[in-house]
Amino acid sequence: MGALLGTVAGLVALQTDGVRAQTPVPAFERMGKPARVEPAASGNDGETTTIDIRHVRVVRGRIMLVGFDNKERPLPDGVYRTADGKRVGVAGGRIRYITLPAALAAPGKPVASGGETAKGRGGLLGSHDSGRSAGKAPGRRGRYRVTINGFTVHHETKDDMLQRDGKRDEIYVTAQVAVVEKNKRIRRSMVVETKVLGDTNGHSGRVRAGTASRRGGIRTGDDIPGPQPWRLRGAPRGDRLPLAVWEGELVQGENTVVVIPVLWEYDGNRSWYRGWLDWGKRIPEALKAESLLSRLSTAQGRLLFDLDELNIGKRAFMSFPERILGQNADRPIGTRKFLQSRRNVMLSFSPKALVLTYDTAESALKDNLGGKGPGLISIRYKDHPDLEGDYTMYVQVRRL
Repeated sequence: MGALLGTVAGLVALQTDGVRAQTPVPAFERMGKPARVEPAASGNDGETTTIDIRHVRVVRGRIMLVGFDNKERPLPDGVYRTADGKRVGVAGGRIRYITLPAALAAPGKPVASGGETAKGRGGLLGSHDSGRSAGKAPGRRGRYRVTINGFTVHHETKDDMLQRDGKRDEIYVTAQVAVVEKNKRIRRSMVVETKVLGDTNGHSGRVRAGTASRRGGIRTGDDIPGPQPWRLRGAPRGDRLPLAVWEGELVQGENTVVVIPVLWEYDGNRSWYRGWLDWGKRIPEALKAESLLSRLSTAQGRLLFDLDELNIGKRAFMSFPERILGQNADRPIGTRKFLQSRRNVMLSFSPKALVLTYDTAESALKDNLGGKGPGLISIRYKDHPDLEGDYTMYVQVRRL
């Protein structure tokens, strides 16, 4: 903390610029535009922004700007230039590297500053918080966003004959998200969920979707939320499509994000869904298994898995046997017959898992995995024939 405070105090005035840093840090090489600083800014001529050091504070190791409203905000990502010629790379509110001017460091000669060492052209200093050995360049990194943009109905599900839940299908979309770091620490675990999409007649709180009636209802041939449902339409939302699933930084070799997207057919009884949520609570612990992390890290850039392949089911209950044929119960699209007897049918569901690392995210942005364009992933969920449902959902990975 003392070294970090000393570094910040020594800046006196930080200036953002549009010059790309001459360092082997791809995240900053690709930024393309200077960081913009809104609070406590003065002398902004469109090219640089000067920050008064009196508005800079270090809070729990992160560099914060204190605005006129006295609220603390992380210093925007960017390459900052100091009055004495240093270049400071900032990401996630933390100093990632410092490049000394040529006058202070001879090319190729190790340089010492603040208890840390560095080497290379310009005297590259390592991150204050990277946890790597001094002098080792930080891993490649980037900031990404995952959204579920929409879905196509190849065939609607076998529905209640009286359609008491609404015309044809009603659907909601969920995603389990877990962020796991290299040291097996679970950084984040959450579930995102849309409102019910479909027929709104007599059903408050729903989002109208589909063409089964003038008030909605999802049927065979529909594209939700509209034509070309794989395209991002408007800003991502937290309760409807396009659904904001996850946004954050991926660092090469340091963290993994697992996203499990599911389409649910709504019938009013959420017992299966509650069981799914209970199972989902065990996913983060299952992901901490050393063998699983190793498998994910050596998947040769593979992005999409069947959850069965990851063997999470052996560590966390993942099948949902229930006698639901003839019952009104929410269930995931893609439900398969697990076991059948003369009287009962047991059903199970194994979803797809999107495994994001820095490498798989970059690969997805270059490849046309689903035939809809770079960064777009098509996931098809098809029921057992007795249940009839057949849907494709569209997930997008974007670099910010």
